[in-house]
Amino acid sequence: MESLVWCKNMQTGEEETLYYPDVKVFGKKLKKLRQSRKLTIKELSDQIGWWHWCIDEWENGSPVCGDTLRQLADYFNVSTDYLLSAEMNEFEQLTLF
Repeated sequence: MESLVWCKNMQTGEEETLYYPDVKVFGKKLKKLRQSRKLTIKELSDQIGWWHWCIDEWENGSPVCGDTLRQLADYFNVSTDYLLSAEMNEFEQLTLF
């Protein structure tokens, strides 16, 4: 299922558009990364500065804006491509850097 998502950048107030193949891919990878660090949703929310219910929604398939996607990629030290790609596994991610 392909998604075209509009969201508002909280810092600039401008709308941003994201296109990616499947929002559920991102949610599954986010959950896997969080669990690999043995973090609860609340602990992750405290560390990245987002409400815990936002993280829960992302893990369950809600879309995420580009700035937040980049923030999460930086936090987990992965690429945004890894977070959004159903085809890219962890081994391929490690070979990108």
